[in-house]
Amino acid sequence: MGEDDLAVGVEETSVDSSLPISLSGADRKWYNWLKRLPALVDYITIIFCAIGPWLFFYVAMWALFAFLVCFQILSIMQGAYLLKGALALRKGVKEELPEILPKHYFAIVIPNYKEDLSTLRSTLDHYATFAWAKERFLVILGMEGGEAECEEKATTLESEYGDKFATVVHSVHPRGLPGETAGKHSNERFAGQFAYEHFVQDRAFDIDSIIVCSMDSDTLHTERYFMKIEAEMQKNPSHVYNTIFASPFYNYQNMYDPQVCPCRNRPAADAIEGSEILYLWTAYVD
Repeated sequence: MGEDDLAVGVEETSVDSSLPISLSGADRKWYNWLKRLPALVDYITIIFCAIGPWLFFYVAMWALFAFLVCFQILSIMQGAYLLKGALALRKGVKEELPEILPKHYFAIVIPNYKEDLSTLRSTLDHYATFAWAKERFLVILGMEGGEAECEEKATTLESEYGDKFATVVHSVHPRGLPGETAGKHSNERFAGQFAYEHFVQDRAFDIDSIIVCSMDSDTLHTERYFMKIEAEMQKNPSHVYNTIFASPFYNYQNMYDPQVCPCRNRPAADAIEGSEILYLWTAYVD
């Protein structure tokens, strides 16, 4: 595929956003009932905690005891899984990856709504440093039609980063599509459909050669993450249809930025960061 095929740009693409399934009759009644079930359980629990000890003292005490036992068991299980995951991370980072040539493209979908250009630039700058970015990274900016300047922002980023990736394109998710609820998931779904039509249908990319990477607008995957996925895909091509590779995530990457987290002192930030048990081994991940 030549460089002209990977030129920066956006083509008009019509995306069918209608839902394939509609509920009616008994199915609709069950759906409405199940939708209210979580709130119903919450209300019953609150009422029982308020009046249970007065009316059913022993029952309430046994219920509380059972809850505490279950909570402790779940806490121990969670701690064991976190420790297992951290040890696996430590082992995986030390693993030597084989020297491979990439055979797949990474369709990186970046949904965003009213995000600052500085945030998006920081994300794109991060990925632009990767060795495979210019040849294998297909960046799709998932813009929201409800943002007045989304087209201008997308065009600016396309012009700035078009020569740093294989291609940079954008989709604009319109508001009020039938059957949709507003949110990131709707944006990503629309952007994913756009990517399929834009790359596979219009530009004849082999669908088996594309790996979709879903993320937030400020998510910073490591280069090793993509290398590991590529190695796994080449070892087992069927992964492209039946496997999700979840990367380690860190919620407080800008914890020590005083403009983001105005903690009074560094120990306070350390205390919050320490709650992320999984990242006791952060030094091994970088």
